[in-house]
Amino acid sequence: MGYTGISTTDIGVNPFEKNYMNVGTHAAVANTILAGDFITELPVSISGIIASIFAFLVTFTTENRP
Repeated sequence: MGYTGISTTDIGVNPFEKNYMNVGTHAAVANTILAGDFITELPVSISGIIASIFAFLVTFTTENRP
């Protein structure tokens, strides 16, 4: 799909590596489109449950004790 020589300037950043050959990113995007395996949002109810649990944990871990 592309050239990944050491002296090329097609090096970018992704969430997993600081220096990553962008040809790998292009291949991952092409694979996602061809497979139709896109990121989907969680239902609102699941987000609410996760937010409630997080708020509960924060409330009890940051409690001021005399």
